[in-house]
Amino acid sequence: MKMYSYVVHHDDGHAPNPFHGCCTLVRCKFGSYNKNGVFIRNLIEMAEVNDWVIGTGGVSDSSSGNGKIIYAMMVTKKLTLREYFNNERFSKKRPIQTDYKFSLGDNIKKDISNPNRFALISDHFYYFGRNAVQIPKKFMSHPKTPLEKKGPRYRKDFDDHFINEFTNWIQKTYKAGLYGDPCTYELNSISFKNLKRRNC
Repeated sequence: MKMYSYVVHHDDGHAPNPFHGCCTLVRCKFGSYNKNGVFIRNLIEMAEVNDWVIGTGGVSDSSSGNGKIIYAMMVTKKLTLREYFNNERFSKKRPIQTDYKFSLGDNIKKDISNPNRFALISDHFYYFGRNAVQIPKKFMSHPKTPLEKKGPRYRKDFDDHFINEFTNWIQKTYKAGLYGDPCTYELNSISFKNLKRRNC
């Protein structure tokens, strides 16, 4: 079991998408080149079933601020984008522009022919969104691998002791599920409704 931590710079309900009974991470986490020109595989390619993904807050107006957990999920299924798109269970994740929550869907046809693009799915997740919770000091002040990743990409250098301690803490402290809307949900929902009215 591995654990990945990254900064959710824009918590808008698209990536991750916590709606319709499961939390999914599909978009916006593609690989990139580091300053030495080495390609770093993206988090979605790397993570496997039973691994944990932790999204912490960023400083932008679209996030919760540093030192907070926006969501934590254990990967319970990993599908190619084609499998994800064709699986009827995830049809509600396909974006529909007539409803704001549905419009945030991450299940789109883009890249489904690429066998190296995946969807991470979790039936065991803790999504806090705008109600992001403070990271306990013992996970913030770890001398080698603090939970919070600063800057781009992700952190995955957590040892087994740290992973077990964190996952035990969150599972004992909270019941799995949805604890709040995305950070930008209320503002964007109002904008969406106003746009619909203007287009009527």
